[in-house]
Amino acid sequence: ILKAGALFHAQAATESAKQEITFIGGLSLIGVVILVWLGFRTLMPLHLALLTLSSGFVLALVATLSLFNELHLLTLVFGTSLIGIVIDYSFHFYCEKLNHPQHNANQIIDDILPAMTLALATSSLAFIGIGFTPFPGMQQVAVFCAAGLFGAYITLVLAFPLLANKPLKPSNALSWAQYYLHLVAKISAKPGVNWTGFCVIGLVSFIGLLQLQHNDDIRHLQQSPQQITDEENQLRHWLSGGTDNQFILVSATNETDLLEALHQLTPTLKLAVSQDELTHFFSLASLLPSISQQQKNYQLQGLIYQQHLPEIIDQLGLNDASGLLNQSLQTAYIQAQPANLTPDGLLALGDSALKDLWLTSENKGAVGAIVLLTGINNLDGLTKRINHTQLNDAKVKLVDKVGDISNLMGQYRQFTLMLLLGVLIIASVIFCIKYPIKLALAVIGVPT
Repeated sequence: ILKAGALFHAQAATESAKQEITFIGGLSLIGVVILVWLGFRTLMPLHLALLTLSSGFVLALVATLSLFNELHLLTLVFGTSLIGIVIDYSFHFYCEKLNHPQHNANQIIDDILPAMTLALATSSLAFIGIGFTPFPGMQQVAVFCAAGLFGAYITLVLAFPLLANKPLKPSNALSWAQYYLHLVAKISAKPGVNWTGFCVIGLVSFIGLLQLQHNDDIRHLQQSPQQITDEENQLRHWLSGGTDNQFILVSATNETDLLEALHQLTPTLKLAVSQDELTHFFSLASLLPSISQQQKNYQLQGLIYQQHLPEIIDQLGLNDASGLLNQSLQTAYIQAQPANLTPDGLLALGDSALKDLWLTSENKGAVGAIVLLTGINNLDGLTKRINHTQLNDAKVKLVDKVGDISNLMGQYRQFTLMLLLGVLIIASVIFCIKYPIKLALAVIGVPT
């Protein structure tokens, strides 16, 4: 049994997301446990760190489900990044406690609260900015992460003064950190080392930026298992290629013009097939002659019925001495003159798949038809060919929904970069007001 379709790709993506959540989340928790144990050599900081993580995730779940009534797997995948951010709250607290062992938990909270509040505000605003995108999944990510950070912050402020008053034993971890900072300060005190480091970093960054490329095609985000892809390709081969995600939409003000337009488009598509831009296409024009062609065919048949019908009856060996057969055939021919084969008549003979290719408006407005495409080998060339095709009294467009979404993602990429530039400029102005320009630019240079 071979299977194909979006359902199986979605199922594979779901399983992959679950594995990523388990793998990334598990590694993050293991890393947190190792860091806490190496840094503080006691279980109490670990318990409070896990309490901070748990409360953040619980509040994130409650907030997301309250607003959206469901939780997308994409939200959980992105939500695993909360572990690395939230755990910093506990680390800052206990590092400060190690540095000032004579202070109690309330004093430690008072010392770090301004910095933690600023960290919460900036990180939450960054996540909330994602919520302004028109993608429900990203909106969930924004709410989930912002609420999770707030939950961790509340836990730090309310729970730590009650639970974290136990003194810590001296640890080598803080000594190692201080030794590292002294080493960095000693090295950076030498102007030659500083300028050499800046030049190397600047040169590497410049070379890297010259090689920077972007690809907004969302198809690269799909990594389906090879088995599903192979089965789908096999089915497409057996079913004469199937149909691609792209299709051509032809629209006109009435059915007659639309049918004429489909026939005008056919030579263009045949030329695309001959030039290997396309493997195959299917249009209702292949089943339904245009009204003008039907009338021409009717006139050609008139040469038979009105001029050569007696000869044909004799050649067939039929006895028509009375002329009744000749007369009845001519009468039938005359009566058939207004009975053109219409799209409705054709669709009445076809199945639902055929009916989906003819689009009618409920208010008797514009009508449209879909031309199915198979085996697109040169999408850009085919798109240019269709865009340069001029039809009488009709419009034609190659519809590429995947490409449209990819273009939208590209626009958001550019918009996000402009926002990032604006944020850096605003931050620079704010810092320049409070600090000397050199220091302000140094601070902004770190995230830049």
